[in-house]
Amino acid sequence: MMGKILLPWLSTQPDPNISGDLWTDFQNDFALYLLVGAVVTIVATAALYRYSARRKLIRAAGDPFGGYTPMRWLWLAVMPAVGVSILGWWQFGKRFPDAEADFAGSAALVGLICGALALLFSFLSMLSPEITPPKFKYRPVGAFIALRRRWAR
Repeated sequence: MMGKILLPWLSTQPDPNISGDLWTDFQNDFALYLLVGAVVTIVATAALYRYSARRKLIRAAGDPFGGYTPMRWLWLAVMPAVGVSILGWWQFGKRFPDAEADFAGSAALVGLICGALALLFSFLSMLSPEITPPKFKYRPVGAFIALRRRWAR
């Protein structure tokens, strides 16, 4: 059931020699790979980002506006994309060795979706006030107030 909801384009088996029950089981397992890969990556990215952001120090006035290196943890979203693609392609070959159809394109698409979900939700979690320290939040209002006060004199 989960496979039909998350992966509707895989609802029909690519080869008529594959039984419907076996294909449904494979589809559900593949959807589970997608969810687990995305969730593990989101949690790991958020935790590593939080750790890196808390360790980053401001030593000079321009530091908050320089390169923000904790954002590099977003590159972790590539790992589930590649991992889920390879795992799905390998599982398809293992479970259906007599299938004439190739599953590489569908596996790559599901991996891409997994990576995109991990990237999107990891970035959204980084916007949380509990994860990003207040010293790195961009608040331009104070600068505009200071300028208005200076011009008012």
